[in-house]
Amino acid sequence: MRKNIIIFIFSCSILEVYYESAPLKLRPADGRSIIRLSFRTCARFNNTLNFINAPNISLITMEIIGSKIKLRPAVLADRKKIYSWLVRSDLTSSVMGEPNYPDAPLPTLKEFCRDYNSSYFNPSGARAGRNFIIIAGKVDVGTVGYDLFDEDKSRVILDIWLSAKKYCGKGYGSDALMTICEYLNEKYKIRNFYISPSLRNKRAIAAYLKAGFKFTKMQRNTAKKEFGVDICEYDDNIIMRKIL
Repeated sequence: MRKNIIIFIFSCSILEVYYESAPLKLRPADGRSIIRLSFRTCARFNNTLNFINAPNISLITMEIIGSKIKLRPAVLADRKKIYSWLVRSDLTSSVMGEPNYPDAPLPTLKEFCRDYNSSYFNPSGARAGRNFIIIAGKVDVGTVGYDLFDEDKSRVILDIWLSAKKYCGKGYGSDALMTICEYLNEKYKIRNFYISPSLRNKRAIAAYLKAGFKFTKMQRNTAKKEFGVDICEYDDNIIMRKIL
């Protein structure tokens, strides 16, 4: 008979039941994403998934489960890999750099690390911005993340890219976006999700539409005033929004 049953009810209304070393995953009644934590030694958690009293835990993983993919929070060791997917994959020319995107040059690693500082890979940065690894089966196929977290206005900016062309057209990107939106909605009550692709990136736009995003009439200058920074990286950005 199993011992050490722990039941947690998080603020995002997700019920989690855990056994030692074997989590039992339950979907929330009104959602489809699941937060799953696996650990060797049971301990108490608070509702932000930080440990209160867990000196003996030796293995912890957190996964957010979608329909086709799962997400795990990226750690600092993932940053160079994520950068490589952006600037050195067979998808790079379709999202930035010469010859198709002379207005969006490839960032150096130093520039990338400045934009994606260590807080994006640490739980302490969750209320500012956070990156996740997209996993299909057992393979890391890309990254999705959020930035400019604004709990008062219930909004975030999203970004996503896959690691290789062979993972395109399988629904991984759209499912990753739907999953992170539902997670942020359930956990933080975020309702407004923005993303700003280049008009030239037809494949990305199709994936965003599939994930429930719609075109807005917001212009670049208006967005800059609204968000306090320029969220557009291209000369032909369009701003899309999803509301939950």
